[in-house]
Amino acid sequence: MNREWHLIIGGCAFILYQHSIEIVHATAHFPWIIGLLFVAGGSILPDRLEPAAGWRHRGICHSKGMVILMIPLFLLSALIAMISPPFPDVLFVYLASCFFLGYLFHLLVDSLTPMGLPG
Repeated sequence: MNREWHLIIGGCAFILYQHSIEIVHATAHFPWIIGLLFVAGGSILPDRLEPAAGWRHRGICHSKGMVILMIPLFLLSALIAMISPPFPDVLFVYLASCFFLGYLFHLLVDSLTPMGLPG
């Protein structure tokens, strides 16, 4: 999957995530532009860490183990961002959740390719 598709899919996931946060808080108190940049960073980081140098370029950064790590990291940080009252200290948690969301969706999309993800 190329970088543009990873960015598009990460952006779509971010829109749904941001919308759900705005529904929960009944306001847009998080800086969505910065959140979108963090999603973009998470969406392209795996390919920056493990560039496509052949058909077997996927290592630990593209593994099922990394999916297992990203799921609880995203869910925990998203839960904190959603249930916490808006104050500056939660901004870091929100941005971390955006990064984890981008990384997670990168891996999920790569898992659908014929190469899949290594164990």
